[in-house]
Amino acid sequence: MKSIRCPQCGLQNWETSEWCKRCKITLKSNEHLHSASTETDNEQNTGNNLPPDYNGENRSRTYQHPKRKLYCDEVNGFFANSLRSCQRNAMIACGLIVAALFGGLALNSVYFYNAVFGPFTISRDELLSGKSRSDTSKNYVKFAAEDVFDTGVEYVETSKKYGTETVLYKYVALQAGEKFLLAKVDPVSNIIDGATNVQINGVLAEMSSGETEKILTPLYVKQPELRNSFLPYMIDARSDYSKWAYIWIAVGLVLTTIFAGIFMSVRNRFGDIEQSSSLKPLSNYGSPKEVAAMIDSEITGNHEKVGSIYILPTWIIKKRIFTIDIQHIEDIVWVYRKTTKHSVNLIPTGKTHEVVLHDTQGKQTTLNGSFLNEKKTNNLIESIYKRIPWVVAGYDDDLLKTWNSDTNGFIKAVAERRNSYRNNPDSRQTASAEQRQ
Repeated sequence: MKSIRCPQCGLQNWETSEWCKRCKITLKSNEHLHSASTETDNEQNTGNNLPPDYNGENRSRTYQHPKRKLYCDEVNGFFANSLRSCQRNAMIACGLIVAALFGGLALNSVYFYNAVFGPFTISRDELLSGKSRSDTSKNYVKFAAEDVFDTGVEYVETSKKYGTETVLYKYVALQAGEKFLLAKVDPVSNIIDGATNVQINGVLAEMSSGETEKILTPLYVKQPELRNSFLPYMIDARSDYSKWAYIWIAVGLVLTTIFAGIFMSVRNRFGDIEQSSSLKPLSNYGSPKEVAAMIDSEITGNHEKVGSIYILPTWIIKKRIFTIDIQHIEDIVWVYRKTTKHSVNLIPTGKTHEVVLHDTQGKQTTLNGSFLNEKKTNNLIESIYKRIPWVVAGYDDDLLKTWNSDTNGFIKAVAERRNSYRNNPDSRQTASAEQRQ
C-alpha cells in the first residue's frame, strides 16, 4: 500500500489515512500544500546538505535537509532503538548484580546468621554428648573451658621476600570434663596455658585429617595417655569471625542501593531521547530530538559500517553495551591508529587496534572492538579523511606533545587549515601531501 508524507512533520502515513498520526493535520485535502512546501524548501535549501561551517567558536547549529523536514521517530528510529538497547542492557546488568548480591547472601546465610545472632551458648554436657553438632545452623558458639593447655603448635607464615616469620595462630587444648577440645586461637589471645574458667567464642567444626595428623598424632606419641581424650571436632576461636560479616553486609547494602537506584533511574527514563546522556554534549547542534532526527535521517542513506561503528556523512556512531558514542565528524581535529601488543610471560599473544579521535572540545573518543584489525582501522581513518581532508591524521610524539601543551593552538591551526581548504579547493592536494608526510 502506498503512503502519504505529512507536510508538517514528515511522518509517513497510510494512503487511506485522512489525519497524520503524529501532528493530527489533514492529509488528502492538503496535497497541493505539500507540493508547494516541497518546492519552497528546495529553493531555500539548495546546496545546504551539510551543517554550516565551523569557524572555531561554539555556536548553535541547525540542520537543514533539501527535501523534507526531519522528525525524530522515538519508536522505530535508529537512535531510539539503540538507546533502548543500551538502557535495557544497563537494567539487566543492575538486576544481575543485585541478584548476585542476594544470591551470595543466601549461599552464606548460615555464616551471616551466626555472625549476627551468635554466639549461641552451649553447655559442657551438650558439647560432650554431641548435641551441639545436631543443629549445624548454630555453629558459632560460646562455652566455659575449665582449663587451658598449650599444645606448643603454632602456624607460622614465612615471607618469601624478606624471610621473616609471623605467627598467625596457635593451638591450645581446652578441658571440658574428662575430654579435651582442640582450639585455634590468636597468638596474642588471653586464652593461654594455665588459664581457668575461660569463656570461649568460636566456630565449632569437624576436625580435619590434616590437623589430626600434624597436631594430635605427635602429641599422642609424647603422651600416649591422652589418646582418645580429644573430641572429634575443634573450635576456631580467632577474633575476626563476625567482623567480616558486618563489613560484607554494609558493602552489600551500599551496592544494592546504588544499583537499584541506577535501575530505577534508567527505567524511569527508558526510551526518553530528551534525557539521553549520549546527546546532551551535542546541544550545539540542536535539541536531543533534533540530533536524533539527524542521525535517523543519515542512517537510512548510504553509510559505512564496521562492526558496531557507523560512519555517516556527518556523524560517527559507536554503539557500546551501555552507552552510545556520538562524534560530529567536522569537529574532529586529530585522528590516528593506536596498536597495543599483548603478551603472557613475554610470549606474544596478539594485538588490538583502535582509532583515537580528538575534537574541538579537547575531548578524546576511542573507537575499538574485537572486530577491528589493522586494515579496518586504516579504512576507518581513510573514510574520515575523505570527509574532512584538513584533519591531522597519524601519530607521532611531537603531535602528542603539542596537543598536551597547547590544545587550543592545535585546534586553531586545524581550523585555519579547514578555512584555507574551503577557500581554495586546490588545497586538497596540499593537505594530502601533508598527511602522507
